[in-house]
Amino acid sequence: MTIRYCFLGWAAVFDPGGNHVRDSEILASVQHFVDDEDLYATDFLADSGLEGSIRNALHRSGQIRFTYHLGDELLQLRTEYRAMRELTDDEIQCLKTYTKGQWSDGMGECLFVAHGEYKDYKLQPLDESEIGDQNYPTLEVKPE
Repeated sequence: MTIRYCFLGWAAVFDPGGNHVRDSEILASVQHFVDDEDLYATDFLADSGLEGSIRNALHRSGQIRFTYHLGDELLQLRTEYRAMRELTDDEIQCLKTYTKGQWSDGMGECLFVAHGEYKDYKLQPLDESEIGDQNYPTLEVKPE
């Protein structure tokens, strides 16, 4: 059995001039953005300690994806991991902290649209201080 651990957050979009984009047409257009490298967060987990335990429990997964919901001024941010076993509470907390780190200083740090009409628009994952929720991001767990 595989268990999906999906962390949900928010990302702002900025135009090349640094202005926060709130236009629904633009947000809908950039929601399908996938970074050219399309990295897997699991590739950067440590080999030892708690991260090593998590790494051993996960399939290669953890890509950053975006979704736009009409009326929102932000994109929903999603990083989903697929696990071969149920993670412990400590492992979940560690993976949550690790994911937030990837969003802010790792994989999500420099996400720029590389091609097309919205070239050089930046998709910036937000952190808990910008959202105002210390329990951020939300976690959905779904057995398959």
